[in-house]
Amino acid sequence: MNKIKKVSILFILLLTMVLYSSIGALAEEWGSIQIDDATGGVGGELYVNINMTSGGSPIGDTALTMTFNPYVIEFVRGTNASAEYGTVTVMAAGDGEITSLDYYIVFRGVAEGESAITLISYITWLFDGQVLMAEFNAATVTVGPEGTEATGPGGAGVGEDDTFEGAPTGDSAIFQIQGADFTIFDHFSDALVPPGFTRDQFDVRGSLHNGIRHNASGRIFMYMVTGTNDPILAMFDEAAAIFWAAEIRNQGGDRFIIVVDQGSGISVPAGFHLTDLQFGGTRFPAWQNEENPEFNLVYAISSAGHVGLYLYDALDETFQRFMGPIVEVGEDVEDETEEPTDLMGRLVSIVQDNIVIVLAIILIVIFLLLIIIIVLSVKVQRRNNELDELYAEGHRSFDESRDDDDDYEDDEFEDDEEDYEYEDDSYSDDDYEEDGYDEVSYDDDDYETAVNYDDDDDYEDDGYDDYDDDDYDDYDDEDEDDERKDDFNIDFVDL
Repeated sequence: MNKIKKVSILFILLLTMVLYSSIGALAEEWGSIQIDDATGGVGGELYVNINMTSGGSPIGDTALTMTFNPYVIEFVRGTNASAEYGTVTVMAAGDGEITSLDYYIVFRGVAEGESAITLISYITWLFDGQVLMAEFNAATVTVGPEGTEATGPGGAGVGEDDTFEGAPTGDSAIFQIQGADFTIFDHFSDALVPPGFTRDQFDVRGSLHNGIRHNASGRIFMYMVTGTNDPILAMFDEAAAIFWAAEIRNQGGDRFIIVVDQGSGISVPAGFHLTDLQFGGTRFPAWQNEENPEFNLVYAISSAGHVGLYLYDALDETFQRFMGPIVEVGEDVEDETEEPTDLMGRLVSIVQDNIVIVLAIILIVIFLLLIIIIVLSVKVQRRNNELDELYAEGHRSFDESRDDDDDYEDDEFEDDEEDYEYEDDSYSDDDYEEDGYDEVSYDDDDYETAVNYDDDDDYEDDGYDDYDDDDYDDYDDEDEDDERKDDFNIDFVDL
């Protein structure tokens, strides 16, 4: 029985030790945030120095947000600082070894008076990812008359004049990213360096800043912050000295896609319209397929270093390199046709490629033909007129000669008629009857006996049968030839 009690007690003790160690592992570490008071004069700059210390563990990422009176002081610059009206945020990060961080904020005196510097929020982490809690205080900035001696920088590496080796130099300028003001977040931990990237320092507008380089593509990325928001990844355009929002999307294993907001000017294929998609809290421009809305095109960089358009499947959340035809914006896709090999196909292709020239040649040919037709028509009309005149003159001369012949015949006929009348006077009917010719009688039988004619045979024997229809047809042809000769007009078709 005693053995059972001893074993039970030993088991309880072991369980208590395990629970105690677990609770100790999950316990939050506490540090401190110290904000120093500062003084200065109206129009002059003054420094507010801030120090944060952990409970003994290396410090990771930190961000401190404080308020101030904008009627007394105004924000000038600070350690990775960004400010809005009446608030300022500073950020820094450890390197895995240090347990203390120093910050500074530079203000300028606006009017005589005092302004409280109050910490309203902070985000602090240990380097191993555990939460770092901190105790903090409030500070006071006093602004006196112009010329009042101002508080200078304090602490190693937090001022403009005293820099320490390995730290970024100069203050972070303000950069516009998707319409918001961002500053470079230099003090990020190595835990924020993704696989396939290398941490390094880069020159940005004359100042040295921490960033990461994509090994495959060589592109530079930096972490940017605005206000009290978490840092975002942005791609640095060295030529233009600007930043584009970016987001890394894991595709399994060592494969990933970096979605980049490259802005306008990207060539897109036909059949897609502009929209936007959200990745990791940041919205990026995308082009949605008009026939399949679940497919979108995004500008991205692959883990292998390929830069271009990728087809994103919104249902499976996967990316596929897009190899479709690319055209400029507002332009249409041209159909790719095979080059014809036969002669007719080549001629048709030449005509299609030079349709304007071909139409111009056709119009010129038609114009020339029209001119030729007009000239020939005029010539034919003139020739017809000349022939008509010649025909008219010949006809007049023929009529004149005919009139002369008629006059001559009339005169001769009149003379003959007079002679004939004269001869008739010697022979009169009375004389003829008186001579006894009345008494001569002729009998019909005697007449038929004396003059016997066979009506049919004798008529045919007189040579009338020699007159043939062919002779009559020949006569008609001669008449037609004579009529055609009389027609002097030339038809246009005869030309």
